[in-house]
Amino acid sequence: MRELHLWADDDSEIDNIFEDVRQFASECRFNDCQHQSEPGCGIREALDTGALDAGRFQNYLKLKKEQAWLERKVNVQARQAEKRNRKAQTKQMYKNIRRKGRGY
Repeated sequence: MRELHLWADDDSEIDNIFEDVRQFASECRFNDCQHQSEPGCGIREALDTGALDAGRFQNYLKLKKEQAWLERKVNVQARQAEKRNRKAQTKQMYKNIRRKGRGY
């Protein structure tokens, strides 16, 4: 086996699996909390009090990171496919122009 990928289409599937992490994250003071050193972080508070297992939170972060990597990979592949498609269309357009120019 060469690769093993996450089978989630978006972050909501990961959030559903880690409902407890999502619940603690909803208690953060800031909407864009990175759960590192921000004041009022619900995740940090849960980790400090033992309400959230550190290993579980690390697994959550690992899956989120992998999901972001897969999304970037898919986006790059889509841009490359679009670029190939545009190149083929341009090539066909010039081919048609050359044919018409010869009087065929």
